[in-house]
Formats: sequence, structure tokens, C-alpha cells
Amino acid sequence: MLGQSSTETWVSAPRPLRVGTLNQLVDVTNAVVYKSGAAQLIRETIGIEPQDLTFLIHVARFSDSGEIVKQNWYVYHSGVWSDAQFATANRIYGRGQVWFLYIQLNAWPGANTTYIIETKKKAAAYFEHLQQAAGLFGVSLKETVGETETVWNAKLLTIPYVPSDVVITPSSGGGATFDDEGLSWLDFSAAVPVTKTSSPGMFGVVDLYFRPTDIKGLGFGNWPHAVEGVWVGSQPLKHILVGVGWGPLYGGVVMGNGTYTFSFGVNISASAALGK
Repeated sequence: MLGQSSTETWVSAPRPLRVGTLNQLVDVTNAVVYKSGAAQLIRETIGIEPQDLTFLIHVARFSDSGEIVKQNWYVYHSGVWSDAQFATANRIYGRGQVWFLYIQLNAWPGANTTYIIETKKKAAAYFEHLQQAAGLFGVSLKETVGETETVWNAKLLTIPYVPSDVVITPSSGGGATFDDEGLSWLDFSAAVPVTKTSSPGMFGVVDLYFRPTDIKGLGFGNWPHAVEGVWVGSQPLKHILVGVGWGPLYGGVVMGNGTYTFSFGVNISASAALGK
């Protein structure tokens, strides 16, 4: 049921970080993890090989007075993983379990290492796009004396809902939300024929992919996909489109009333077609 959520409070015991090459893995001043050093950082802390596992990483640097002055969040997965996927996209791609690793730089003994982990169940992206496509037809679908040090800890998180948003919030503030939705075999969109008229009309279509595709990502897929749909307007079943899409373009045959015509145009999101 949508709207369900699960909340866990993790109170951890920080561990001293003893990594002689830390400066090669982390920009300590700016609390930045180098993507090239993430795998080794995981080996040096958690002590496992990161192959085919997903890691959420929080790095925070404290001032001498105990305030956070720099912090950053990352998602790491071995193999092909872009800079955006590592540092900005906050995508987990449908994983049921992920590792969460925090590193606190220049932290005082007794620094608060409590994290609140909330998982919020949500609808799949293709269902949201279906609702948008339906709209084309008018349908509403405490202080301690001591010296500062660098500490860490990690925890394997089990995510109870997929797809979901995973929100991790340190007690010191500055949390992050991670989108945990996998690749999809289908989507819903609009196909707009190329025409010389100022109001060409469009088809509401279902996109069927031959391999799982990231329908929430930027850019276009490298593989063609099937496009099927009906005309947005009166007597939609008399104008049925069957075709193939590739990137932002589609081509296919329109059938109805015993006739067959070729149609070529652009494949856009339903929200764009609605002007939202």
C-alpha cells in the first residue's frame, strides 16, 4: 500500500579510522571522497570487496568547536558508474539491501553518530507516467574532553519497500534522500507526428522495452523499443499506432477504417505533452 513507511534509528559506536593513505582516498579539507578511491576506502573500513554491492557514503568534517563545516553524500557501485551516479544522482536502482558507511573527520570523542533511516514506499515511475498519459485523455489517474580524530562505522541496510525513497538523516542535520527504483520494461508517453500544421495532435502510447531501461534517467536509450497507442481525440480506436521508437524519435503504421498510413515524429513524456 502506498504511503507506507519504515523508520529505524541507528545509534552506532564510532570506530577510529586508521588509514595511512587517507589523503589519497579523501579530500579531508572538503569532506570529499574521490570516486577512484571509494573501493579502497570500503576495503579499509568495512573490510569487504565492493563487487556488485551498493554503498551509501556520508562524509562530514567537524570544526574544532564540534560543528559540521563540510559534508557530502555519495552512492558507490563497482563497475561502470558515472560521476553523476556517484556524487549527485542519489539513485540506488531497486536494491533490496545497501551498505551505509559514515566517516567523521576531526570528530571529538562522544560526537553524536545517530542516524535516522526512513524508507517511504512509492509508486513506480511508469505508473506516474501512466497517470500523466491518462491526463491526455482527460482522465485523473554531549561534550567530552579529549583529542579529535577521524571515526567511522557501517551498517548493512535492508530496504523493506521497492520502489521507495530512502531518507538518511544524521542527528547533526543535513540528511539525504536516495531514490531506490530499478530499471523498467515499460513506460507511458506521447507520440507527436511530424506535420506542417500548427496543431498536429498526438498519440497516447505505451513504450515496451526489449531490455530493462532507466526511464527516470537523463538522455535516451541506445536500444530501439516498441511503441503502441491510440489517437488523443475523438474515436481513438480508429487511429491505432504500431511502431518502433529509438531515442526521441518514432516511426510506425497508423491503422483504422481499413487504411494504413505511415507516421513519423517525436516521442515525448506525457507531462511535456500536457505542458506540466
